[in-house]
Amino acid sequence: MVVKCATLYVGTAHADAFIAATKINQACSRQESGVIAFDFFHHQSNPEQYLLYEVYNTQEAVVAHTETDHYKTWISTVRDWFVKPVDRALYDVID
Repeated sequence: MVVKCATLYVGTAHADAFIAATKINQACSRQESGVIAFDFFHHQSNPEQYLLYEVYNTQEAVVAHTETDHYKTWISTVRDWFVKPVDRALYDVID
């Protein structure tokens, strides 16, 4: 199992559109066979900060996700709204 956390910073002028686009990506991502969880959070005190918490059954599923049409549509829609670089981290489960 692989956990991916992506912290995203989006200008407040684009917040509503970002949330709408990300909810579509989330719904589609949850249908992927390799996705165990795909959750979307908004920071309590920083209106520009969001978190995607993604759990995949394999590293290959992580890569496959980035090759889907819904991911490509999402990233091409939202990438210009980021006000800081995306902070991504991958984690392995400790048994």
